[in-house]
Amino acid sequence: MPVYVTDDWSAPQGRMRWRRACASLESLSIITTTEDGGSLIISAHSLVHAWALERQNYRDRSSAWLSAATVLSLSCQPYQYDHMLFLRQHVRACVSHNIEEYMQHMYEKETAYIFIELLTVFKWDLNYNMLDSLMQRIRPRLEDQKLDQEDLLKLKYFAAQIAWDKANFQEAVDIFEKLIAIRSRDWEEDDDRLLDLQIELAYVYVYNNQVEEGLELLEYVLKMVEHLEEDDFRRLGARQALAYAYSRKGRTNEAVKMLEQIVKVNETLNEFDGDRLQSQHELGHAYLENKQYEEAVKMLEHVVKIDNVTLTEDHS
Repeated sequence: MPVYVTDDWSAPQGRMRWRRACASLESLSIITTTEDGGSLIISAHSLVHAWALERQNYRDRSSAWLSAATVLSLSCQPYQYDHMLFLRQHVRACVSHNIEEYMQHMYEKETAYIFIELLTVFKWDLNYNMLDSLMQRIRPRLEDQKLDQEDLLKLKYFAAQIAWDKANFQEAVDIFEKLIAIRSRDWEEDDDRLLDLQIELAYVYVYNNQVEEGLELLEYVLKMVEHLEEDDFRRLGARQALAYAYSRKGRTNEAVKMLEQIVKVNETLNEFDGDRLQSQHELGHAYLENKQYEEAVKMLEHVVKIDNVTLTEDHS
């Protein structure tokens, strides 16, 4: 090793020189691996990406893309938020290629499996523009009559999400209702997946000014999850949705009571936790709607104070 690295590297200045030397060497690596929370992260030098895109012939490029897309699709499970956020940049890079050309040489089932998993990442990331764009690019390649029932239902679910995001609420309602009717035949009535679909349909009902239908459905869902622990995410999600429906119906006092219960349960979370802050923010607005101005000011000032602390730390 050079003298400037090995000379008294235990001192603060030496340790800094050591880190800079290691970083310099690492920058020349073609492939870099690091560990993060038990996960192995592999990254490639920008020259590798440039070579893969511009220097390979079509056959090699297509084969390499298919391998990468397959690995990504297999990596999507388990469906967890942090994991999906980690994958999103990789998925965006994957679909930035000329996938229409590559799909011509893929089997129908292969196309469906890979892209449904990649679409799932955009759904978890709430990136509905990318979800819609990718759906439009792949849908002409996937004929309904050639798809498995499960794949078709997943694509319809994504279509419902896109319609909801575009404020095509009646279209979203129609799709969700059909999905729930089909899923109800295969899933138990207390299946988490079915309850999640029903909560989403209830939200769309409310957006579509079908507030009574939304309230009725949410009250049913809440009964189905009432046996769960107070802090169970399914029970909290049903309560939060019901509070929103109460608010839209003008039943602001009931919305306040429901949100107060949620805020109380969330007090066990870190004060900077996003779910805790969101519930406090919604309660503050519910107080405003219910003309409880003192409580509203107190709650919203607290939320703003925490947000300011978070922003200061992020930019320090």
